[in-house]
Amino acid sequence: SSETTTIYALDFDGVLVDSASETGHSGWKAAKILFPNASWIQDIDDDDAKLKALIARFCQARPCLETGWEAALIIKLLADPTEGNPTNDEILLHFQSTYKPKILASSKLA
Repeated sequence: SSETTTIYALDFDGVLVDSASETGHSGWKAAKILFPNASWIQDIDDDDAKLKALIARFCQARPCLETGWEAALIIKLLADPTEGNPTNDEILLHFQSTYKPKILASSKLA
């Protein structure tokens, strides 16, 4: 007789699986495609310590992300000096209402 076992895997982000770092790396890869000629891309791409610091900062700002595609915009906001270097609190409070629309418009992504 053959017995089967049912396994349920539920992902409660941050409870069972913390995917913030993985999302940050995906956002970085997308940002490199969306903003290939940006000087900050090359600067970070050439320095592992800067990339690790960027991903760590992304993880702190991650709660403002509503959908995965926004990760590239958050990476740009954190890494691009022309975005004004907002604090994580500013990002958490104003990403959806202010920063996201501004980046979409200025990058001609909207």
